[in-house]
Amino acid sequence: MSNNSVTKRTDYFDYLRLIATFMVLTVHVTGQGWYKASVYSLEWNALNFYNSFGRCSVAIFVMISGALFLEGNHSIEKILKKYILRIMAAYVFWSIAYAFVNGLMKGFDFRVFVNEIIVGPYHMWYLLMISGVYLLIPFFKKITESELLMKYFMVLGAIFGILIPHMVRLFSVFIPVLGTVATKLLDDMDFNFTLGYVVFFIAGYYINKFEISKKTQILIYVLGIFGFIATVGCSAGISMMLGEPREEFYTCNSVNVSLTGVALFTFGKYYLNNIKISEKSKKVLRILSKYSFGAYLVHVMVIETLAATVGLEIVYTNPVWAVPVVSVIVAILAFALSAIINRIPVLNKYIV
Repeated sequence: MSNNSVTKRTDYFDYLRLIATFMVLTVHVTGQGWYKASVYSLEWNALNFYNSFGRCSVAIFVMISGALFLEGNHSIEKILKKYILRIMAAYVFWSIAYAFVNGLMKGFDFRVFVNEIIVGPYHMWYLLMISGVYLLIPFFKKITESELLMKYFMVLGAIFGILIPHMVRLFSVFIPVLGTVATKLLDDMDFNFTLGYVVFFIAGYYINKFEISKKTQILIYVLGIFGFIATVGCSAGISMMLGEPREEFYTCNSVNVSLTGVALFTFGKYYLNNIKISEKSKKVLRILSKYSFGAYLVHVMVIETLAATVGLEIVYTNPVWAVPVVSVIVAILAFALSAIINRIPVLNKYIV
């Protein structure tokens, strides 16, 4: 494969990684007011719009990982020693760091401190999830040897990992008895291989590897737009109906969010790669992309520190303009901290 084809393949990964990172920041910035504001207020609906905007970020991250890892040749030893070790080191380091900072801001309590180290801050769940996906890479590599097998796996994943769990969540809210029955049937079936986020891992590789017809692309984009509208509208509808913020349509592997994530990833392949930028700009893009993991890890600390020290909370302002402004401020600080850590020997190898 020529250098040009490699560049074309990876450029849109950098764009998408940065977009998805900003999406995550936006979700967590809106979280400050989303739980506190009245669901009937203009403020909450603005927060709902921005929160909905960022919900497909996890799907995009996982699809990028699938496109990259399933294309390469990764031995079990390499997966364990290089990738899993790094993720676990980052998890332990940042869990301790967050627990320590929280102790400084709120006062130290030994039990709370130990619990926060073990459980980790709320956004660190992603590290545990992606570790589980990485451990299955040798099996996924076998699946990618057959296009038919990949399609079969993605269909199963879409049904059992996205559609049915989403329906069960809705049943549990509107028809609790049916939700309980459906949950028991799924538990009895004990079908786990295509659950969770693995379908995005395979889908990312498939979309990157194979050409998609124009008609199919258009269908994907239409469904993606519909998915975003559904995230905003259905989240507002169910929240107003029940009188409290609800997340049934926010989950990263809900039907609506999944459609938007797949659409953005497909858009990245066919359109973001065609953006003409200079080699200098491309270098900056790749550097920022490299810093995105560190920015993801540290951004919650930035949000909480700003809220505790200077009172920079969305709930006290007009979210229509405050969400993008605060998100940009958080992004600048998070990427700056990531850039600094990336220049520190040893730390840059294991925790960012």
